[in-house]
Amino acid sequence: MTLTLDEIKKIGEWKPYRQIWDFNHIFSTEDETEIEEHYKKIGCAFRDNIHFDCIESQDGGLTNYLEYLCYKPKSSGLEIESIVVFISLNAPIATYGQASMFIQNKDFGLTHPRVNDLGQTKNESLREIETEINSILTRHGITTLDKEFLNKELTDGLTIKENLLNGDRLFNYLFQWVD
Repeated sequence: MTLTLDEIKKIGEWKPYRQIWDFNHIFSTEDETEIEEHYKKIGCAFRDNIHFDCIESQDGGLTNYLEYLCYKPKSSGLEIESIVVFISLNAPIATYGQASMFIQNKDFGLTHPRVNDLGQTKNESLREIETEINSILTRHGITTLDKEFLNKELTDGLTIKENLLNGDRLFNYLFQWVD
C-alpha cells in the first residue's frame, strides 16, 4: 500500500485516511464502542492465539492505534523477549518490532523498539510468533509498513504536536500516543 501525503496527514490528524474505505462508518460518531466492535475480530485473533500469549497494551483511548504485546506462552519475569504490534485506527496499516518487556504479578512494562528495528525480529525464538502476526494482519486486510517508509524524516508540513512515543519520524506521526 502506498500512502499519499494527504492520506498521511489525515492519519496524523486522527481522521480516516480516505473519505470512503471499508470501515468509514466507524468514524462518523464519537462512540468508541463502534471502533472497538470493528477491531474486535482482530483483537480476538491476537488475544486468543494458540501460538503466543498477548497483552493489549493500548486500546485507542490515548492513541490512534491499538498495541499488542505478543510473547511466548506462560512467560513471566523481568526480561521477556516479545513483539509489539501497532495497528492504526485510521487506516488499514500496521507495523511491529521486537521489544523487551517484563511481567510481574499483574503488572507489565516494555521498551518500545527503535524505528530502525520495525518490521522485523532478530531473535530466532520469536519467528513463529512473527509468522503468526503477519498471518493475522494479512487475513484482516492490514498492510504492514516497512522500516524504510516509517523511518523517513517528517517533511511537507507534517508536525507532531504531542507524542509520548518520542521521535521525528513518519512512524511517530502515524502512530501517536497523547496524554
